[in-house]
This record gives sequence, C-alpha cells and structure tokens, in this order.
Amino acid sequence: MKKIILALIFPVLVFAQDYELGKVTIQELNQKKHATDTSAVAAILFSKGKSFIEYTNTDGFVLISEIEYKIKIYKKEGLNWANKEIAYYVGGTSKESASINKATTYNLVNGKIEKTKLNGEGEFKENVNKNWNSLKFTMPNVKEGSIIEYKYTIKSKYFSNLQDWRFQQIIPVDYSEYKTIIPEYFSYNFYTRGSFKLDINKESKSRSIELLDTRTLAQRNGGARDSDQMSIVETVTLIKAKDVPALIEEDFSNNIENYLSSIQYQLTSIQYPNDQIKVFSHSWEDVASSINESYNFGEELKKDNYFENEYSNLINGKTLNSNEKIDIIYNFVKNHYKWNEDYGIYTDVGVNKAYKEKVGNVAEINFTLIAMLRKAGLYAHPILLTTRSKSINLYPSTTAFNYVICGVEIGDKIIFLDATDKLLKSDLLPTRALNYIGRLVRPNGTSIEVNLSPKSHSKKSVIIFASIDNQSVKGNIKETLTGNRAYNFRSKNSSLSEESYLENIEKNMPGFEISEYKIENKKNENEPVKEDYYFTSSNEIEVINDKLFFKPLLFFAIDENPFKQEKRDYPIDFKYPIHDSYTITYNIPQGYVVESIPEKINIATEDNLASFSFLTANMGNKVQIVSSFYINSALIPSEYYDSLKEFYNQVFLKMNEKIVLKKQ
Repeated sequence: MKKIILALIFPVLVFAQDYELGKVTIQELNQKKHATDTSAVAAILFSKGKSFIEYTNTDGFVLISEIEYKIKIYKKEGLNWANKEIAYYVGGTSKESASINKATTYNLVNGKIEKTKLNGEGEFKENVNKNWNSLKFTMPNVKEGSIIEYKYTIKSKYFSNLQDWRFQQIIPVDYSEYKTIIPEYFSYNFYTRGSFKLDINKESKSRSIELLDTRTLAQRNGGARDSDQMSIVETVTLIKAKDVPALIEEDFSNNIENYLSSIQYQLTSIQYPNDQIKVFSHSWEDVASSINESYNFGEELKKDNYFENEYSNLINGKTLNSNEKIDIIYNFVKNHYKWNEDYGIYTDVGVNKAYKEKVGNVAEINFTLIAMLRKAGLYAHPILLTTRSKSINLYPSTTAFNYVICGVEIGDKIIFLDATDKLLKSDLLPTRALNYIGRLVRPNGTSIEVNLSPKSHSKKSVIIFASIDNQSVKGNIKETLTGNRAYNFRSKNSSLSEESYLENIEKNMPGFEISEYKIENKKNENEPVKEDYYFTSSNEIEVINDKLFFKPLLFFAIDENPFKQEKRDYPIDFKYPIHDSYTITYNIPQGYVVESIPEKINIATEDNLASFSFLTANMGNKVQIVSSFYINSALIPSEYYDSLKEFYNQVFLKMNEKIVLKKQ
C-alpha cells in the first residue's frame, strides 16, 4: 500500500527514465519534494560524463570530456546548485580549454514550460593563478521548483587529466553515468571510493582513424604509421549508478568528498605504434623526487643568500641549542611575512622577491624557514601534505599535495612548523593542515611518510566555585586552554575587543552575565590561554515546589549526542586528542539539603579510544563534582562507531542528570 501511495504522490518514479537534455516535463516541474528524500533541497535528476581520446589531424590525440547535468531545485537552500565553476589547466606548454555548450533554466509559468537560456552576462572566466583558470557561470531565472540543465566541454593535451567522476553528492542523485573511450595506446588504472555499489561494464571496439598528411604519429604523438588509415582498438567503459542517496555530513567529519562514491583515473603508460613505452605510474617516493627536482621547489630551497643580514643578527655569536635555534628562527620568519593565503607546494614569485616584499604563499614562507634552519645546522625539510579542504588522492600523483610545512628532525622526533600564522606555536599545526599523513622530502630527493596527528591532548581545564539560590547560580570560573584548543581560541577571538568578545558570549547564552573578566596570554602563543571571571546565570536553576534542580556541569554539559545515524561508513574525525576536566564546588543555600545527586561513573569505549569519569561528593553544605572527558585518538575508524555512539549517549545522560536540593 505504501508503494502505491508514493507512486501517486511522486510520479517522477515513472517518468525519470529519459536521461537526455531538453526533455523536461510539466510533471517534473510540479514535483514539490524528492521521491525518496523529502528533506532534499535539490536533486540531480541525472548526470552524464563522457571522456574520450580523439585523433585530429591538426592536434593529434586530444582528451575531450563532455559533462551534462539536469538538476531539480526544491528549496531556496538549494539555489546554490545553480552556480558552477569549472577549473582547467593553463600552466604548461599546451593549455586546456573549457566551453559551455548548453545551459537552460526551466520554470512552470501559468501551466506552461518557460525556458531561459544562459547568455554571455552569466558566464565569465577567471585567472585563479599562473597554472589554473576557471570558467564560472550562474544559471538564469532560478527559483524554487526550477529545473536547470547544462553541458560543458573540456579539451586537453594532458592525458593524465582524465576527469574524476562523482556518482554521489550531498543531495540525492537519481541517475549518474560515466563513459570512457580509451584507445589501445593509453593505459589507465581506475580507483573507486565510497560504499555505494557501482555498475561497471567494459568492452572493446575497433574503429579507423584517417591521417590526412604525411607526418607520422611519431612526429605528432610519439609513434609511427604505415598508411593514411589506421585501425585502432578502444576500450569502452560505462559505469552507472541509480538512486544514490545523499551523503549526509555528520559532526566530526573530515572533507566529505573523501567518502563520496566516486572514481579516479591514473595514467600508467602511453605506447604508440613502433615506439617505446612511456611509463607514468609512480610510487609516492617517485612523486616526491619529481617534485623536488622542480625549479620552484628544490632549487628555491637551495637559496639562502637573500636573508644573510637578518640571519647573522639572529644567530651569529650566540651559543644556542637546537630548540633555541628553532624558536628564534621560527619566530622571526612568521613575524617577517604576511601570508597571502595562497596554498601550493611551489613558489609563485620566488623566495627572493617574497622575502623582500614580506608577502608570500605558503611555500615561499616555509621555504625561507627551512633554508634558515638548515643554515643553522639543523635537519630541516619540507613536508608535503593535503589540506582538509582537498580530497585525498587515491594514487600517487604530483597533484595530490596542495600545502607544504617544515619538519625538523631531532633524534627520533620530528618537530612540525608552519610559519604562515603568527598565532601558532612551534610543533603545532593549524587545523587546515591536520590531515594525518604527510611526506617529508630530504635534499637528495628521498622521502618518508610522516604522521601529522598531534600526539598530546589539547586540554580544557575548568574550575568553578559557585553558589546556588532559588533564582540563579553565581560564582567564579577559571578556564585554561592548551594546544590546538588555545590556538583555535586565539584564531577566533584575538582580533576582537574584550567588550565584543563578552557581548558575543552573553548574546549566545541568554540569562548569562560576566563581570570582572581577566585573560592571560591572549596573543602569547607559547603559553596557555587563561580566563578568569565571575558569572551569574538565571537559566540554570529549575524550581519545582520546594526543590531546586540543576545540571552538575551547568552550561558545560553537552546538550545532545552528536552521533545520530544508525550506522556510519566513514571515520570520526576529532582533529586532535582532547582532554576536558571539570572541578566544580557548589555552596548549598541555607535551609536546603541534598536530596539526590548523580552517581559516579567511569566508562570507556572499546580499546580506550575515549573515556569519561564522573565523581561526586556531598560534603554537608557543599557539593563537589570532578569530571574528566578524554578523546585519545584524533581519528577513530568507523567500526568503532557503535561503541562511540553509546559512549556519547552515556556521557550525555550523566551530564544532564540533575542535582536535587530540597528545603529542610
């Protein structure tokens, strides 16, 4: 019966089998909600990609990708799907091109379908950097209920740039397919990610290509020919997915693109007829070595004369140990530069110019740091990594990395440094760089994989002395933050005035007032952040008859279990280990006694990945709470999800139990 009802309400299940642009129906435009995901703000009715390597007599072999999308907008929150940005490479001897073939918005107006085509005002090209351009367009006349369609083409001579394809998105996908047509001269591996099962079909076909001049394939593309016509065998791979659910982003997730069901292609070799094979498949060691050989990487790291004067003032004539050298040089570099917020593993303007102008990208800043440390006799090296904003590559590639930091080897320890942020202390990385694995590159081009995860806990320590009455709770709070917790505080609040900061707190916590506020080390990154203030809160005490009810941790208690899904297919990412400790002492108001108090608890997940302790003591006219919360691993595999979910549920229940005071 339920299936019949759904079919009546959502007729899209019947008509959504035609995956061609231009075939929009009144039924589709009338659809108010997605058939299987009624909360969806938009849905991809279909997406189709076709990548093929075509031979032309003017350009030789060319990689062409044709991309089509048909998207239904259900809610205003889905309007951003009307914006598209297409990146294409322009940094080499040959430049890629991108063009829009079709872009139309469909609306239902007075019972009829109205078409609005994209004109030149809605699209523009933008120079991102010296290597990349982007083609941007915004679909016209888009509103709730609209259907948008577009098709674009990318042409490239870089055969390693075969398009990745996402079958899954953060909105439902009714149908998606990706077809590749690869001539026998080109060999690729492909890698899938995500948990959704894909339908993969592969077949071989023969066809002829015509050569209209006397130049050989070797002259054009590295091979030879015997006649003006050549028969080639192509591998046709068609990958399909249907009714793909939206991937829901939960709390404590890394870049969700790492978990979308998708496919990546790796060019492994090219061999034209009668020509030697060119192998492109690399190990991560090969990739690092290749990067190190680049002029704007390895050669830039060798330069050290541009900072000679400043370096002499910092180091010469002083007796310093390794840690002292690191601190002096690190503090100098991060205060010398202003980071332009450009990522990348290569220099842009070069270290000489960047140093002189005191502005640089991440490579220019950290290359200066590395060069200075090396000049001081330390084993300093670049560490390549992928930031959290970029999906992790499934195979070794020079394009896998988009950020570079400094690593200093001292004995069996590596000290991580990033001089782009003045609020960072040594051996601490910004959140954007906490993506677990990096590759350290030594001067000779050899490399090793390094674990970037913080080893020590970032701590929050809270000590409260408070008094209870029948209207409010008031008292003194001393809060201390260390590690990444302190860095995050400084990043968010260091530019705010004290008045603005306190106003924001009181605005977000109705009934909460702060007085006699003091803070230490707000901008001193080498010390913990310490806050000390008095507070009054009128929202923490519940009065029922002659009894007072309040949560033992007050406003520090978690207000829900962040893990709500039945199952989880991707890891739980806390970014860094956590330790929260609370010591709270309450003065019981005169005339009241403790009727009930939460019992103690001491729990942990499997393998002690997280733990929680809660102790209480009733001491006559005082009640004391001592509690500790630990997350002992920055990244917890999905197989521990059930254990972690239950752990958080018990923590939530315990933190939200009430202390009950009754009148004598």
